[in-house]
Amino acid sequence: MHPALKLENLSRPPTYVRGFAIAAAKGSLEDLMQLFNLMARERNLREQYMLCLPVFYMNLDLAPIPGDGPSCSTRARVIITLKVLRVLENSPPDAGVDLWPRIWGWLSHLHRSHASFPRSPTEMDICSDLLAFVRHLGSDTPSLKLMGNTAGVRVLITRTWKLMFQIQGKETNPTALGALFWVFHFFLKIDVFVNWEEAVAGAGGTETDLARLIAQFIDFFIPTSRTVLVPNTLQYMDAVFCPLMVLYKESSLPALVAGGLVKSLTHVMCSFSASNFRQTEDIMGAALPLLLKIFVQAQQHLVIRDALAAGFLCAIVSYDIRGLDDEWMTDALKRISILTMFYTVVCQLETALRDVDDLVVQPVFEKSAIFEAWMSFRDLAEERIATAKIWNSEQGAPTKACDNMDCGEIRPKTDFKCCGNCHQVYYCSRK
Repeated sequence: MHPALKLENLSRPPTYVRGFAIAAAKGSLEDLMQLFNLMARERNLREQYMLCLPVFYMNLDLAPIPGDGPSCSTRARVIITLKVLRVLENSPPDAGVDLWPRIWGWLSHLHRSHASFPRSPTEMDICSDLLAFVRHLGSDTPSLKLMGNTAGVRVLITRTWKLMFQIQGKETNPTALGALFWVFHFFLKIDVFVNWEEAVAGAGGTETDLARLIAQFIDFFIPTSRTVLVPNTLQYMDAVFCPLMVLYKESSLPALVAGGLVKSLTHVMCSFSASNFRQTEDIMGAALPLLLKIFVQAQQHLVIRDALAAGFLCAIVSYDIRGLDDEWMTDALKRISILTMFYTVVCQLETALRDVDDLVVQPVFEKSAIFEAWMSFRDLAEERIATAKIWNSEQGAPTKACDNMDCGEIRPKTDFKCCGNCHQVYYCSRK
């Protein structure tokens, strides 16, 4: 046991504290409340209350949890104890090896049963406590490893992340943002491939749920392609790419699309490529290959359409202007060129090209390695756009094919109905 948790330390506090501490260590709820009130009033004396750590360690005894569960008195003592420990920021982190099993045992119990106890903390309170303990105890490597190997901890950590958006949304305060960073800090410092299924479970049960949560996180900090980066955003994006890259496998790519990450990753590319922060290059180097990998999946023309709408051409041009990885840029232009056979892609291209007019005339771009590839792409795009305009005009062809590639029904254009979801494709029937 860590020396700070031994009962003999209770002989050292001042007399007026010692009586409450000894009685509280023996299970007195009233004396624990008195001790808590003293600590709340005398914050400048927090150092001396560190000598009372054995009181809180004793009140986190896990023995009452099995069987019929703890009494109301025991639960009240635990809730007070967790509240006290959360504010004792100067407690020795290396005591975490002894404290963590008891802290986690009670936090997980409270999380499972809080709904049946009206006066117990809310789920968000419990999750906030978890983040506070992870942040403090995680500075000690043995404690961090112990937390990382605790069954179920990733479920609750990801659940915490999800709750923050559900409860606070756009009003998330700086404290909550700091907590979000520490969620990812936790993932980064521990092997994320251990018990990764728990993180998926905490997000909602599927990889799409986790992808959606990651997209929400990105969109909070980078809501548009023109978002101006601030230093803190770099830290958050660097952290979020840790769980994202775990999903970077062939079978999970449809989940990334369903979760809305095409738009979010494109916004990352645009904002990062337009910034002057050198640290952005590693994140762009992770986002772009992932987007290109997504592009080759099923319904890739719809994915390309969404990426173009989110500013993908701006990302390509800006990325190249910075002189970064021309090979990826050329590959991206080739993939878009192939998909200009799709009407939905061509419709989006006209706006996308107009958005980069001021970038492609810059001398540095005209001298770049992809400029020739860009000119070929632009010529093809403009040809397809002109054809689409003729097609839509009164002089255009009177018939069209169903946009369901498995159908191919050809009828007069006026017989087709627009999709009520995307408003971009047309079908011959509801079926």
